[in-house]
Amino acid sequence: MERPASVFFRRRRQPLTGRLGGPERLEPRTLFSGVSVGSSAGIERIEWRGHAVEARIDQWVGRLAAVRPATMDQAAYGSPVLVGQLTSRHPGWHASSLGGGFFSLSTPGATRQSVLGWAARTKAVARLEPDLAIRAASLPSDPLLASQWNLQNSGQYAGTIGNDINAAAAWSLTTGTRNVVVAVVDSGIDIHHPDLAANIWTNPNEAGGNAIDDDRNGYTDDIHGWNFIDDNNQLTDGYGHGTHVAGIIGAVGNNGLGVAGIAWQVSLLPLKVQDSRGIGSTSAVLKALNYITMMRRDHGINIVVANASWESAAGYSLVVQEAIRAEGNVGVTFVAAAGNQASNNDATPRYPANYQLPNLIAVAALSTTNTLASMSNYGGTTVDLAAPGSLIQSTFPGGTYGILSGTSMAAPQVTGVVALLAAAKPGITLAEVRAAILGTTTPVAGLLGKTATGGRLNAAAALASLGIFAPAPTPAPLPAATPPARSEMLPFSDAFNRPAGPVAEPDWVQAVGRIAISSNTAISTTGGNSVMVLGRVSVADVHLRAKVTVRAVNGQAVGLVARYGGAGDSNMYLARLVKRPAGFVGQIWRNVEGVWQLLASRAAPRGGGLMQFDVVGNSLALSFNGRLLVGIRDNAISRPGSVGARISGIGNRLDDFSAA
Repeated sequence: MERPASVFFRRRRQPLTGRLGGPERLEPRTLFSGVSVGSSAGIERIEWRGHAVEARIDQWVGRLAAVRPATMDQAAYGSPVLVGQLTSRHPGWHASSLGGGFFSLSTPGATRQSVLGWAARTKAVARLEPDLAIRAASLPSDPLLASQWNLQNSGQYAGTIGNDINAAAAWSLTTGTRNVVVAVVDSGIDIHHPDLAANIWTNPNEAGGNAIDDDRNGYTDDIHGWNFIDDNNQLTDGYGHGTHVAGIIGAVGNNGLGVAGIAWQVSLLPLKVQDSRGIGSTSAVLKALNYITMMRRDHGINIVVANASWESAAGYSLVVQEAIRAEGNVGVTFVAAAGNQASNNDATPRYPANYQLPNLIAVAALSTTNTLASMSNYGGTTVDLAAPGSLIQSTFPGGTYGILSGTSMAAPQVTGVVALLAAAKPGITLAEVRAAILGTTTPVAGLLGKTATGGRLNAAAALASLGIFAPAPTPAPLPAATPPARSEMLPFSDAFNRPAGPVAEPDWVQAVGRIAISSNTAISTTGGNSVMVLGRVSVADVHLRAKVTVRAVNGQAVGLVARYGGAGDSNMYLARLVKRPAGFVGQIWRNVEGVWQLLASRAAPRGGGLMQFDVVGNSLALSFNGRLLVGIRDNAISRPGSVGARISGIGNRLDDFSAA
């Protein structure tokens, strides 16, 4: 099939008219009575049904008691007039219809008890609740987060903006759970570190302090783990390495202290195999690995992953390989650092990274500029993927923080994401973990031939590959559409093509909704979703570009469509810029037979600019103003299809479209 010629439309720039409305002024108020647990502008934290919740001050939502009478149409049921009668005896109160018998109620200055008492006495009211606040997923409050470029790269340390593990989007899906246990096979952990203590594992079957092996596992008082160097339960980290690794995986998130781990909540199991010089032994490692296998298999401890940020000086060890294999047999993923000799592991094997086992993932290190770190080992067949490993901020012993570099810092990035996967999908299998991690990496040109995937760890994409999605950004169901009649074809002629040159003029087909042309600009004229695609164009690989403008109204969006097929809005890859309460977000979606799935998401700096959507093979990449925003790999739609644009909301614009 021939590739189409590049297609364009251009417009003369027009000044924007009108203005965006600001926030409404708040009226004077009296706080609800009851237990207040903190407040912010317009929002108050109150005790409601035994839980601390955030609610809009003096605002309520409710439902009318009676089922809509047969004689009253849907529009009249719950109409403003009918609802307004509820508050006729309360000057200053105001009720508004929300449709379908639901209503909102404003009660300035009233106490919570008086409003609830009124509702109980009013037969027309079936239910009344505070108008609870809904917030977009936000970044954690940890003050050193700004220096953690691996989680959110905004250019720290001369880095490349956007090149990180996409942690913020992952956290909108899950921040982890302490039901998931991660074994840190290292130099110990400062278990009293303020940013780690709450996430340190506690053996549920060990009483502790009684010098008795309560769970009969062969280790007396292994309350929080075990020291295989000194054969006791003293887990002090005299080297600092294990504490740093632990913080990357699971420093407590959103606690207003220090750094955030990839998993905000997790159970870190310290298994000490290195002394204060960072030196250990194969025997210590074997005991630690066997402890992991035993505790999961025989004692029901949900250890899902073991982190190995070390290298064996002895090289290949058949017994260590078998111990790692045994972990896999009981469902434990083993994540290993590739090594720091700047050498090719394909030619010079490094262990344990080079053990070819189905439960082992080997990790190289990336610099802040999205290139292979200068010290990192690599290997096109023996190293699986790369993760940030240079200048990584994390926890140090003694309640302190510091920066280290190396593949030792890259491996726990992957381990942390495995913990998130296990939190989001309890009982996840080894194969599912491996597919999620390795099948969703963000392509990095400099990693081609250097790692098996040629990509960077992408936490949000890994979660999305399991079908784990945040409910908030899911688009509303789209109306079915019939194939348009000829009169509905939109041959925009020169408005959508190069102004000169022998370029065929393809017809633009209005598939869903309505998009008009004004001053050679495509503008949505309906409040819903509108799709237009190029007729007679069908491609699998394409590079789409357009200048987009999205109004600062929640839910409004402009997107580029690739591999479009089927009636209406049923099959496509969609990259879009959308307005959310916390700002603008770039997203990549897949729609198969009307089922939408979010594949990747990241905050965008503004609501207008040059958007590019590259769809090549199974690689999808969304760039904004020349910088990569999100990337993903997906095979769900492999067949060729048309290309075009999808606009949501009135007044949003797209111009200078090109498809090459």
